[in-house]
Amino acid sequence: MWTAWCLALARYALGEKPMDVFWWIFCPLFFLIGLLVLVGSTRAIWTGCRAASWPHTTATLLSAEFKKYESDSADSVTTFEVLVRYEYWVAGQRYEGTRIHPAYSASSDWNTHIRLSERLQPSRRVRVYYRADRPAESTLCVGFFSRTLAVFFAGFTFTALGVCIPLGSYSLLAPEWALLAIGVGLLPAFYFVFAGRDPFAKGIRLVAKRSSARNR
Repeated sequence: MWTAWCLALARYALGEKPMDVFWWIFCPLFFLIGLLVLVGSTRAIWTGCRAASWPHTTATLLSAEFKKYESDSADSVTTFEVLVRYEYWVAGQRYEGTRIHPAYSASSDWNTHIRLSERLQPSRRVRVYYRADRPAESTLCVGFFSRTLAVFFAGFTFTALGVCIPLGSYSLLAPEWALLAIGVGLLPAFYFVFAGRDPFAKGIRLVAKRSSARNR
């Protein structure tokens, strides 16, 4: 499917095939999906960076589960995810959280998730960061991790395609710009997938029982 999609785009950019109903249907879809991914990834990255300045306390892990998902398609893709649940206390109020990092999500990188699973064991005590004005919002890991930019550039690619192709069909933009948009988005996306860093496990700080206390 992706091969046919790329060939169709290349033929369009080279002027061998005019924009047809296929593109009119999918361009708005590309734009909407790309915009949602762009906004969501930007917000997650920004929240992760801002959370580094949030106050913190000690949380107790209630549960941790290593999940494995397999797609039903012919080209089976396996993804992994760690699901956690933890409790913490702020000003005498008990809260529960499930967030590891604002930008953390399921992916096919087995190493990232298995290391998290090994570090996040039930009953362990870890540092948790929470919003001072909204203590119910929390995260175990904070800061910026470059691999999260892969999602950002993937969203950029879809958004650019949704804009460049229609503009090119009206001669407002050279069709070749659609191919350039693919390169501008996909090349950094692939780079951060393979060369980016996301040591979420190292960002989890364990707290020794003898030195921790509930912040009530």
